[in-house]
Amino acid sequence: MRKRIIVLLTVLVMLAGFAAVFAGCQPEATGELKIISVGCYNTNWEQVFVRDKIIAEFEKEFNVRVSLDVLSSTDAMKKIKSEQDTGEYVTDLAIVHSGEMPTFITKGWVQDITADTKYDDRTIDGDGMFDSVTKVGDTRYFVPVSADAYLTVANNKALDYLPAGADINNLTWEQYAEWASNIKNGVEGKVGVGAKTMFPAQAGYNLIYIMGGMGLSYGADFVDVDSKDMQQAYRLMLEMAQDEVFVSEQKNYSTAVDKMKDETAWLSYQHMTQAGEILRYKPDGFTIAAPPSGDAGKGSIVGSWGLGVLDGAPNKSLALKFIEYMTRKEVSYKYCTGLGGIISTVDEVVEEIKQIPANARSTSENIMMMGIDVIENGVTKGVPSADYTDWRAVKTVYEAMFDKIMLKSWTEVENQMPIAKKQILGLLKEYPQEGM
Repeated sequence: MRKRIIVLLTVLVMLAGFAAVFAGCQPEATGELKIISVGCYNTNWEQVFVRDKIIAEFEKEFNVRVSLDVLSSTDAMKKIKSEQDTGEYVTDLAIVHSGEMPTFITKGWVQDITADTKYDDRTIDGDGMFDSVTKVGDTRYFVPVSADAYLTVANNKALDYLPAGADINNLTWEQYAEWASNIKNGVEGKVGVGAKTMFPAQAGYNLIYIMGGMGLSYGADFVDVDSKDMQQAYRLMLEMAQDEVFVSEQKNYSTAVDKMKDETAWLSYQHMTQAGEILRYKPDGFTIAAPPSGDAGKGSIVGSWGLGVLDGAPNKSLALKFIEYMTRKEVSYKYCTGLGGIISTVDEVVEEIKQIPANARSTSENIMMMGIDVIENGVTKGVPSADYTDWRAVKTVYEAMFDKIMLKSWTEVENQMPIAKKQILGLLKEYPQEGM
């Protein structure tokens, strides 16, 4: 018996030794790809998903390490500017919003990747919706990896206050305003619960896209601050302000997510990523629907996030491999549905989502399909940041206009319009000559 134990122990020691040897023979990572997020992946769950479910698979396939640096837009651009100015290049790849892409291109921070991002097995942004910000002429600097639109989000408690005969997926903006009023003031058989509608108005964020989408619904252009069509949107927002339906602290928030979660707000017009986050928090507590419509249709500003290889990237070849990886059909599907249902920019993924019966789609697939429907059948415009010298300054023009609306006086709005018009024209890269 003792001999058997000794033999068994000897075998175990040998196996442990072999395991250690084989472990030591595993190839070490052959390189490190450094990615910077320019204002993307703002929440912890997004970062965890991207690192654990998307990046980890890339690391495994290519036997490399990936470092993802998640920074605010301002901090990320400071870091990139420092690297570019000093020539001390560290970062390889940036994920950038369409509103910021022209800045990267005009400053020379990103490389021409035209020849390196042509693929025979997929079509990316086939209709060229984002060409104006991802390319200059035929030269590509960014590859879009996701797109987004705006949707209606409502607490299910708000459904009892819908205007008579209203269809939540075919609301007009007038019905939306009536709904907000019903929630605040009550309807027959239901007591009002106060101001529960939220247009997040924190400076520098998304208010411009809420106002812009509403304007598109009435036939306005984007950017447009004084046309008769845009004035229709202003007047409706003014009526809502006069009825005091807006959450009082909305100016302190860049999104309605937190206020929808704690039920301070019951109704919002939200970026679809944020809509997905709200629904994920309590799937049986919220309803997501199409954006409201005006005389021209269902309006929404459409944005995109894209990948660009930074000038001087130490690991350009790895950066290009990551772009190829992110635009594979199966990876794009996993990425976009995993982030709540943002829209894939790979045409083949979009076509597959369309083929899934509505009652067989997952929550994320349904949200993506709503966004696809907005893009294909709504009144949409991309972010025309390439036309302006400073897109952030354009945002402030809209924010100032909304401040005037919140004063509840049409005279204040009328007086602000020529000021806003002059500011917008002054920010155009090609300033129109007088009389044009």
